[in-house]
Amino acid sequence: MKGKYDVVPIYIAKDRHMYIGKELLDSNNFKRIDDLLTSARRVVLQKRDNKYLIVKNGFSFLGRKVMDRIDVALSAMHGTYGEDGALSGMLDLIGIPYGNCNTLSSAVAMDKIVTKAIFEQHKIKTPKYHYFYSDTFFTDADKVIKEIESKLVYPIIVKPSNTGSSVGVGVAKNKKELQLAIENGAVYSRRVIVEEAVQNLTEVNISVMGDKDEQMLSASEQVFSDKDILTFEDKYVTKGSKASGIVNTKRSIPANISDDLQTKVESLAIQTFKAFDIEGLVRIDMLIDSKTNEIYVNEVNTIPGSL
Repeated sequence: MKGKYDVVPIYIAKDRHMYIGKELLDSNNFKRIDDLLTSARRVVLQKRDNKYLIVKNGFSFLGRKVMDRIDVALSAMHGTYGEDGALSGMLDLIGIPYGNCNTLSSAVAMDKIVTKAIFEQHKIKTPKYHYFYSDTFFTDADKVIKEIESKLVYPIIVKPSNTGSSVGVGVAKNKKELQLAIENGAVYSRRVIVEEAVQNLTEVNISVMGDKDEQMLSASEQVFSDKDILTFEDKYVTKGSKASGIVNTKRSIPANISDDLQTKVESLAIQTFKAFDIEGLVRIDMLIDSKTNEIYVNEVNTIPGSL
């Protein structure tokens, strides 16, 4: 990629300011964020004379100094403010072309409850679920739990409605664990979704690239885990000298499934891709009951964490 394109990395920090600099090309520098941001340069994006520019942040009577320019943006921001459509909305406002999904498909795919509604509208099978507002739980937890238990069977997966990277996600095998999982997940989102765990689980991911007229499929990927779920720490936090979970997670490419199941996975991936009116590249996560061969679509990742 570097041989063909002039890549300019832009880092958006937790304070929401943007930074550029050659230091951003070395991932080791991100272990010392304060030092990194001290040496990097703070910038903003601006359109000027029909060009999309990276300019130095701050006021100047002579005009802001141009640091670089952008022809097209590619976001690798998994989760909040990136994957949820906020960043693509900002790029739309400025007019900068980008290679990711549009604002609408990003926003609806990020919200797990809205995602379920789209699945149901398009008759895409997904695990049985229930949702509620976080403040309702904190007002009357017993009532919320009683309603969940009347609709779902343990084990139950608890998820904030619009976070990524397994933030706030938990699994419950009984009432006590359910209450603890909701107490944890509810602090991350104003709504919480709970769903029945798929039994005899085979987890398969597949990527789709294209638009409504033409789609290209990746090979399928099977993810193996000896845990009920992969936590944020499992995925991203380096432990000692070991690589983070994203790198260290056991996987098989292609997935170890039958040709018939593979065909169904591919067909379901394209159906899901079209249902969300996606243009760009997404990873679609599916859950298979290996005894019944039922396939459930779990979620659509418009900017997968693996980027």
